[in-house]
Amino acid sequence: MPQRQTGQPEPLSRINHFEPPIQVESIDAAHLVLGRGADRQNISRGEVRNLKQFERRLGEKSVIMKQLAEHTQALKAHADAQAKRVTFLLDAAKSVKDGGRLTSQLTKLQDAATTQAHHAAELYKRALRASEACVVLYSNVSTRYDDMYYAVVNSPETAPAELRFYKG
Repeated sequence: MPQRQTGQPEPLSRINHFEPPIQVESIDAAHLVLGRGADRQNISRGEVRNLKQFERRLGEKSVIMKQLAEHTQALKAHADAQAKRVTFLLDAAKSVKDGGRLTSQLTKLQDAATTQAHHAAELYKRALRASEACVVLYSNVSTRYDDMYYAVVNSPETAPAELRFYKG
């Protein structure tokens, strides 16, 4: 993976993962004959269906990962609020007479809340990166394989059931 000057990985949206679309030269009842941009000469209709299912699942996964990133952002905000609240209580306990035992317990709680906030921030960062990776991959998959889907849909050999599958 490309590195920035600071040693951190480059964000996925800035990395060029683009592959050219695969061209379809001809199609028959069982296979698509592939042209420019393909690693092999032909692909079966079943494999094309699997690719379309993969694309759909990837789109669903992208939505789920975005929701997960939003939820982890809320967790991060909650953890930060807890850490601030414990800090406030710790300061208040120091001003109370004989608050030594309470202060030691609150110090432990403050350490735990700070650790929780740190873990929540890390989880949010990872969820955001995973969401971005799904979006980039979905975009590349749909660009690369769309011509094959259209070739199947526009084929005179396509049954109505297949048309519903590819268009739906």
